[in-house]
Amino acid sequence: MRYEDEQWQLLDTAGNTIATAPVVVFANAKDAMSIEVCAELPLKSIRGQVTSLPVAGDAPPRTVICGDAYVGPPLEGRVHMGATFNLNNDSLECRDKDHHENLRQIASLAPALGEALEFETLDSTTLQGRVGFRCTSPDYLPLIGPLPDHGGFTRQYAALRKDARTRFDQPGKFHPGLYVSLGHGAKGLTSCPLAGELLAAYICAEPLPVGQPLAEAVHPARFVIRDLIRKRV
Repeated sequence: MRYEDEQWQLLDTAGNTIATAPVVVFANAKDAMSIEVCAELPLKSIRGQVTSLPVAGDAPPRTVICGDAYVGPPLEGRVHMGATFNLNNDSLECRDKDHHENLRQIASLAPALGEALEFETLDSTTLQGRVGFRCTSPDYLPLIGPLPDHGGFTRQYAALRKDARTRFDQPGKFHPGLYVSLGHGAKGLTSCPLAGELLAAYICAEPLPVGQPLAEAVHPARFVIRDLIRKRV
């Protein structure tokens, strides 16, 4: 990416411009860290595996059941359930171990359903599934808002290393026109719509649709501030 004449230019591998825009929102999960301006964001991925199996018995779920795991009503003759949480694992292959962990969780959550689906008769030829990766942050809250200039922040707020109560008259330095909506983890279906409204307010300089404490709790600059106070940068 390159910034010229108040426009961000997206470049291909040969350095040719393929798109331009005054505003760019990064909403590409942990892949955002492969972009230089986002490289300092503290994102991590958590592997999750979903299990799918044929409907069996006469008591398929009629509604979504959710607790430590979840399962939904049948879709095209199959029931889908999940999902595992696997740290430090980047495998895209479905594993029998994770299928059976999903089955165990559902049997514990809804014993009658477990009996109806006859989990004990299932094997790897019957079970299907898929693997995906949740993008999360160290405090498990999303990052929503303008993208901080990490170097600019560390220089401007360097005094925080000596006194965490230091007050500053000037706002921090942000990359012009760059915003993020990242780290929604397993709750993106509920947090992303509000994130879109919050980003629109930032971009259009409108009143924020949430209170200041919540806006600060999900602000992308919170981590560089914390790192300065803890003398990590």
